Amino acid sequence: MARGFFNHFWYKLLDEDGVPAPSAYVYIYDLNSPTTQLTIFDENFDVESQPLITNSNGVFDFYVKDNIGTDIVGAPSGSYEWNKQFIISWNDGVDKSGVISGDRLFGNFETVNTSGSTTSKNKTMSNYIGWLLEKHVNSNMT
Repeated sequence: MARGFFNHFWYKLLDEDGVPAPSAYVYIYDLNSPTTQLTIFDENFDVESQPLITNSNGVFDFYVKDNIGTDIVGAPSGSYEWNKQFIISWNDGVDKSGVISGDRLFGNFETVNTSGSTTSKNKTMSNYIGWLLEKHVNSNMT
């Protein structure tokens, strides 16, 4: 299967208090049809079943296929337009849950503001912002 048709996404899920949500159940839905799960793929580009489960740091990942090259013989099905919007619905199986809606599969994502405002919590963090945060946390501050 051709890797060029897939985009990898990983997210650090934060609960309503801005704390990572470990072992949470995550579902990816179509924004325009919120009961329809999107077709997602694993690292081997096989269709992945939902729910996804976050790791101990609240991280989960999946692959989504864009529709570029779908006219090529043998191109896998389950593709989406670049402006496709989705909803992430999650719950921890106990007492916390959330819905993050309106993000684009192939677009920009908001950064997480932990300055005390709750309006920027219960959101995902983009790969780039996550990399910057990890780089900062792991930097030598001496």
